[in-house]
Amino acid sequence: MIDTHGHVMGKGYPLGSDYAIAAKEMLEVIDRHGISQIWLSHCNAMAFDDSVYNRELYLEYVKPYPDRFVGFACVDPFKGMEHCREEIRRCAEEYGFKGIKIHSWIQGFAIHHPILYDVLEKAGRYGMPVLFHDGTPPYADTSQIAGMAERFPEVPVILGHAGLYDSYRAAISASQQLDNIYLCLVGSTIQSIAEMLKKARRNRILFGSDFCFGNDPDVYQTLIDDRLDSLREAADGEKIDDILYGNAGQIIK
Repeated sequence: MIDTHGHVMGKGYPLGSDYAIAAKEMLEVIDRHGISQIWLSHCNAMAFDDSVYNRELYLEYVKPYPDRFVGFACVDPFKGMEHCREEIRRCAEEYGFKGIKIHSWIQGFAIHHPILYDVLEKAGRYGMPVLFHDGTPPYADTSQIAGMAERFPEVPVILGHAGLYDSYRAAISASQQLDNIYLCLVGSTIQSIAEMLKKARRNRILFGSDFCFGNDPDVYQTLIDDRLDSLREAADGEKIDDILYGNAGQIIK
């Protein structure tokens, strides 16, 4: 299996947290669930210094375990366009990261921030998919992200929560209309997953867990099981190998 939506947690995020998960601890958890690879972004890079924590993700996770951990870069638009350009260049060329993560809800900027257009242009240049947090308007509205994807058809755009609770039908519509939209089943209800399996493009649906987001180590032990149980219940015995790994392989070889 490939988990297309994971995170690294460092001390200090959320504010007051003193917990950080180490690479070996994460490997133990994903091994126990049969996950061969997980795509990671660093939560601290969204809330604090993007350069510092992108580098930490590289040195402590991606570099030692390149087959297991795939790095997704975070960038801070408030630092300006040139900073974002250089950070993407560094993450792509020096760190070997394969994607970009945008969490405009946490980072507090509008989807149509001018710098974000430049970020997607750079993503297209490097062949990097962009994983968006979605489903929490006004900063991360699913339809707004679909509008951004329409402007950059060469960039694979992953809706990180497939519309979450209220916008999953907008995610379905986007997947039907745009060839570069992918739906990641993270936080979706069993009923909404079942509807997506019937109506969305089947080769555009991905498995993800949101592993490590939050600050409760006990939750990490059951989170992946919960996501898998929801998917399997919604599939009702239908084969889901394409969702568990096949479709992800189309985005990152």
